Amino acid sequence: MQINPKAAESLADPSEYPNLFEDWQVALTVEKSIASQRYTLSHKLLCFVLAYCLPEVKKNIESQKLLICSKE
Repeated sequence: MQINPKAAESLADPSEYPNLFEDWQVALTVEKSIASQRYTLSHKLLCFVLAYCLPEVKKNIESQKLLICSKE
């Protein structure tokens, strides 16, 4: 991918030109709020998935161990 230096320089920086970016600070605040919740939500989802899938995963791991041991 090529980057055109002139095009890159012509892009406005929200910190330098806040008037061109309506609700920029609101977006940053929302992003910060969501980021702080992201870990909690992903952790809860992971726990749910593991609790749901763990018996099947354990069974697959055990069967793979048996297959590996039988090949040795």
